[in-house]
Amino acid sequence: MPAENGESFPNIDKNRSEVNRIKGLVKADNLIFRGHDYDSPGQNDIDNKERELIMSFGLQGVETVDDLFNRTQAPGYNSEIAKEKLDILATAFYESIVESGRKEIVIAGSSSIEKQLSWARFSGRDKSNEENQSFSFMVAEKFRSNFGTEEKRNEITTTMEYLDFIKNSEYGKNGGLEEAAGQAYDNLKKIKPNVLNKKEMDAYAATVKYVSSLKYGEKTSAVENRELLEGIKKINEAAEKLTEGVKDINPKRKENDQNGEKNEGDNYEDIRNEIKGLDFDNSEQVLAYSRELLDYLENSNYSSDDINISGETTRLLNYILNKKIVDKVGKKEFKDIGDEIRARLALHDTAFYMAKASGGLSERSNNSIPNILEKLGEHDRFLTREVMRFFFDNNKDLDFTKAWNLLQEANFNYQQILRKAGVSEEKIGYKFIRTKDDKDPAITSDSFFGKKYINYEYDPKEEDKGIVFDYMIKELGGGEKARKALQLAEKMFIASGESSVVNVGFVNGDEFSEAIQFGRFREDDARPGKTKNSGPDVHRGWIKSLTPGWLRNFSGINDPDKPISADIIRNNLDYLEGKKDFYTYHSVIVGKKTGALKELLLSKKLEKPEEIVDIDYFRSKIDLFNKLDSKNKKSLRVFWVAGLLQSQMMNRNNLWDSDHISSLKRILTKESLTLKGQPAEYFLTKEEWDWMAKAINLKKYFAVDFMADVVGDMFKMKRKR
Repeated sequence: MPAENGESFPNIDKNRSEVNRIKGLVKADNLIFRGHDYDSPGQNDIDNKERELIMSFGLQGVETVDDLFNRTQAPGYNSEIAKEKLDILATAFYESIVESGRKEIVIAGSSSIEKQLSWARFSGRDKSNEENQSFSFMVAEKFRSNFGTEEKRNEITTTMEYLDFIKNSEYGKNGGLEEAAGQAYDNLKKIKPNVLNKKEMDAYAATVKYVSSLKYGEKTSAVENRELLEGIKKINEAAEKLTEGVKDINPKRKENDQNGEKNEGDNYEDIRNEIKGLDFDNSEQVLAYSRELLDYLENSNYSSDDINISGETTRLLNYILNKKIVDKVGKKEFKDIGDEIRARLALHDTAFYMAKASGGLSERSNNSIPNILEKLGEHDRFLTREVMRFFFDNNKDLDFTKAWNLLQEANFNYQQILRKAGVSEEKIGYKFIRTKDDKDPAITSDSFFGKKYINYEYDPKEEDKGIVFDYMIKELGGGEKARKALQLAEKMFIASGESSVVNVGFVNGDEFSEAIQFGRFREDDARPGKTKNSGPDVHRGWIKSLTPGWLRNFSGINDPDKPISADIIRNNLDYLEGKKDFYTYHSVIVGKKTGALKELLLSKKLEKPEEIVDIDYFRSKIDLFNKLDSKNKKSLRVFWVAGLLQSQMMNRNNLWDSDHISSLKRILTKESLTLKGQPAEYFLTKEEWDWMAKAINLKKYFAVDFMADVVGDMFKMKRKR
């Protein structure tokens, strides 16, 4: 049986049951990510379990990995048995780490792996090998076995082991890591992966992505590094030439060409040598193969239109959609296959590009939310009503809705799910140190850093996240179906913008999150030492959110602090107003209105009175408020006017007088914003003006009674007398 992404290892299939047995013990007793902390709670119990695991091989006197290595050398013993047990153990630990969601550890190398395992039991080395290779090195080699030739495996090993040593050394911690990552990156550019080998391409892409994160930062995706992709274009060109050659020797193709028929897609079955054996009248075979392709794409961390990495997979999926099942309209099982392919492609690409956007709203950035929509539109990859219905209503094979609800709980009730996952109260108490004033369950306070916010998505403690991840997999029934359900739910979390909803710490400058969590954002940036403008004081604490996020937008939940269950989403799918609803929200409401309104509410700019006291000034702003405050069109307006006037009044260069204020009141409460013949609409009501005047205490700036309708004229008459 293959491991994740179809990986399998030579000479291990015959020992599969034994590998699975060891993996069961490793997971049940939590024997990875333990490190070398001998003072941690329950360490003696863990040590006994590690000892029992190795003794379960039934080799007398063998209690550590080092004992196993010694058995490969000791006279009078069967060295092959010891080697076999080491291989089983290394495979079990490799697969356990990968299946925990921490694949980057085995990609990194032996130094990183060694940090996750107990030093006492798993620190042995192969003394028969002149390199004195460690058990952790054996685990790392399981990942590198995906590279098809010994030459490539050696290059990858040399490159990654050196980088991993630097990363875990004092030199790396003191600034040498970026340079070493740059060298490793250059080495990877020289390695030519076999684009026709899915396992190798997946391993290569994962390695590049990991090294890129060390060189450029965690948010950088390997697909952004175009220089690397240029380096493997030649391989693709060679593949295209192979395609042309197949075209010439394919009698069926020649016949079709002569008849003027299109053959798009036919060549891929020869290159991949996978499709031609399928019975396309057998829906089970077609579904299984389609899911294999989709799994590969979803595990690749590349968009479906990336020609160098995933393009071949996407072309195969399109071939199945457009050539093989399109004519089976009357058969529901084939329609279901088409629905699944389209839905999973849409989810994968939307998640990919939303992750690249990182909550950016500026149209000047190519990767901002408004600008990524063009990419999604090229292949119609939007989260439409039909796509959302597939995941939240029609998906019977995977428990997607339960996975979604678990993710919601992990992000909105993190303390509770940590308890359910078995994290001790002592650890939870340390993680959530709170002052008496803190009411927010997501808050952890620190005397130096101030308030911080923690949930599953943004917990910096990877060990705790791993425990919760394992708990969710267990709740979903375990196995590959559970992992797939959680993987798709996590993609939906990113694609739908929920990752910005729960980014209450505003990690990585998430501008979308700053608008969703507007109230928190302002309180966070109003702390001493913060340099960002938190806006006028008068409406701080009054505006919680400018937009609650896309899912809440059509589901009627205006509070971004409340979880949104799969049932709520499913019951509100009819309110998705068509194919372009996702596009309209993210391009218009988020892209063009939210950022602009956020800046308007935060502005303290001093303007000349005559620039503001003009009905056209307010007409130019009204659309921002109407788009983002459709349920109650006046609240944001009155807060903004209060902040606007407070900023003008408090400025030392204040040029306003009572005449300006009187005229402004008339414009806001008595001049209609609409055209003649349409129902009159005023920017503010008289009651809202009165609230605003009281909130900023206009009387302290002008000793005048503003409650009279003709206050300006009365004031002038008093002065004349």
